[in-house]
Amino acid sequence: MGITSRANKKTQRNAGQILDDTFDGKETAVYKISSLGGLKFEQVLAGGEQRGYSLHAQNESKGITTMVFKKTHESVLPKPAVQARSHGQQTPHQGKFFDVKPSAKELSTKSRLLILGGFLAVLIAFPFILNAFN
Repeated sequence: MGITSRANKKTQRNAGQILDDTFDGKETAVYKISSLGGLKFEQVLAGGEQRGYSLHAQNESKGITTMVFKKTHESVLPKPAVQARSHGQQTPHQGKFFDVKPSAKELSTKSRLLILGGFLAVLIAFPFILNAFN
């Protein structure tokens, strides 16, 4: 039995926990699927829908499919009696494969205003800087 097949079996055994950690109640959830193995597209899609999320966007690049979900309603799954992990702790499957920087569509309004403010400050200061060198 190869390393990949053992890893796939472990991922399949832990699928419920991986999906619970991914779809943890936040407005946006991101999951990446590798062509090398792991959870299948259909599993993640069904898991997201069961937990109150719908597929918002997907992108395929170099054997990796990135799925972006948006929260739509409450989960149809029963709530656990005890929360499995507290916020702020790393889960075992988190790492370079699951952490994704937000796209331009996912930037918050506050972030957009800060970027716009910085851009405007540069535009306003630019003529004064040019005059200083003349």
